[in-house]
Amino acid sequence: MRLNMYERTPKGTTPKLAKILLIVLSVFFTAIFALMIIVLAMENLAFGFFVFTIIFLCYFGFIVMAYNWRRAYMKIEGDTIYITDYPFFKERKMVVSIKDIHKIKWRSGGQLPLGYLVFKNQENKTLFKTLDLPEIRAYFAELGFEIT
Repeated sequence: MRLNMYERTPKGTTPKLAKILLIVLSVFFTAIFALMIIVLAMENLAFGFFVFTIIFLCYFGFIVMAYNWRRAYMKIEGDTIYITDYPFFKERKMVVSIKDIHKIKWRSGGQLPLGYLVFKNQENKTLFKTLDLPEIRAYFAELGFEIT
């Protein structure tokens, strides 16, 4: 069984109207930021470049994070979990036995509407984390784990 770690399994499709709206909003906010940077650069070139760099890094970081979240998954075969995660484009693979999981804790997602699940072993060390998705919650509930 294969479960996505940070988005629903199977992946939902985004309606065409929503995609168009996101593109229009993205272009709109990019244009506003570009105008703001031009005005700042007219006053002080170094400060304008500094603001541009910060905004560019935020955009780039968000794009990298979203791209990597879409690719991360866990594959469950028998009582072995094969985890493939992508922090900053680098593939990270882990193998965890279901017997190693002692407890599953729920944590608040901060600004996110969903929280996340932290899988811990006997020594209370974190094995891995995943977004609190209904598919993952249901699968581990079937195995008899209580999420606290």
